[in-house]
Amino acid sequence: MIRAQCGILLLGCCERGGGVDRASGKGRRVRRPLALLAFLTLIAVGVVAVYAAAANLTVRSDRLTTFGTNQAASASCSPAVADDAYVDQKSTASNFGSAATLNVASRSNRNKRSYVRFDVASCAIPSGSTVMSASVALAVASAPAKNRTYGMHVVDGTFSWAEATLTWNSQSTSPFAATATDSQSVTTGSTGTVVGWDVRPDVQAFVAGTRPNNGWVLRDATESANPASETQFRSDESTSPPALTITYST
Repeated sequence: MIRAQCGILLLGCCERGGGVDRASGKGRRVRRPLALLAFLTLIAVGVVAVYAAAANLTVRSDRLTTFGTNQAASASCSPAVADDAYVDQKSTASNFGSAATLNVASRSNRNKRSYVRFDVASCAIPSGSTVMSASVALAVASAPAKNRTYGMHVVDGTFSWAEATLTWNSQSTSPFAATATDSQSVTTGSTGTVVGWDVRPDVQAFVAGTRPNNGWVLRDATESANPASETQFRSDESTSPPALTITYST
């Protein structure tokens, strides 16, 4: 009696003809590659089903969780000039606070320096803020006869001055930092251009309250030079006054 016992293809043991002739002992099995092919076919069908299901998914923004970083808010301010004036070593008792220019000169016993201070307090920058940038810009009214380098020195916190009373004599003790916060070259033929000095560290100190804001003095890097050379910048009494631009984050 022949007993038919055919399993699923995946079992790899289905016999041809529905069974095995036990009398003769001869039987033929279906080759195993058919079982492997069936297995791979089922995997392919499953992958297709997964992709089809994914295609029907709808992403809703109200169900998403977002993660962000705390970014400090930044702001900028350009305070007005509070005081500006130049002093002349030749006219030690004279005041030039009402002049339309800020002069800087290098000449033996005839040096000139220019002072400028801005109303930084009007910006109301919180004391814990970080000053990202700060620059003083001056418009050149008359370029020097020779290329010069001018340093912007922060004025000492103990030296209080006003444009209406400042003279060479009142600042004869050089009440400013020996090292310039920044130095820039002013060249011949630069009339009409604007030159900027980076003063970020000083403004940061003003904001933090570690240094009183007494402004800056602009002077020639090599005073008492021979031959003489002078540059005139436009003052607050002109149509192109000095400018301080501050960018900070809170």
